[in-house]
Amino acid sequence: VQVWEIETNRNIAHIPHADQLNSLEFAPNNHTLLITTDSESVLWDIVAQQPIPLPIDNPDGFKFSPDGNTVALYSSRGEMLWDFIAQQPVSLPVDNLSYLNFSATGKYAVIGSGAERELWNLEIPQKLRLPLPVGNIYGFFFGPNDQYVGITHSDGALLWNLQNNSSVTVSDEDTYILSFS
Repeated sequence: VQVWEIETNRNIAHIPHADQLNSLEFAPNNHTLLITTDSESVLWDIVAQQPIPLPIDNPDGFKFSPDGNTVALYSSRGEMLWDFIAQQPVSLPVDNLSYLNFSATGKYAVIGSGAERELWNLEIPQKLRLPLPVGNIYGFFFGPNDQYVGITHSDGALLWNLQNNSSVTVSDEDTYILSFS
């Protein structure tokens, strides 16, 4: 893998790998790259020119937090939220992570196991109380400034204000997707 700095038109990293590449993804911090091949996954620090150890070999999936310092790792052998700067797991309130959606700043996350979903403030960490609808929940959608989380469900959609703990119903019909501008 060759990493080029476009502004200076120079190669800033050469990352060795043995197998066919499956994916490359930069963390939002712009200096960490997750590389997956048929046989391995490597988290690479481009500035230090060295790998960052991962606690799960070859995860099936991953998702970076918006600050780029944490990665959720998914595999058949387990799931975890990993702080790769501190080289330690981030404590999660669920045993079997099956759903994770970060807010735009990474302060909040919807975390789930099976069909259960919970909203957490990851800075504290603390579970937040939400007035979850009775019908089937389809999705959680964060606003760009962490003020609102939208919840779509079989009976409609609501916006929950994370600052003052109030909600507004924005639809009373079956709603799957919600988007913020």
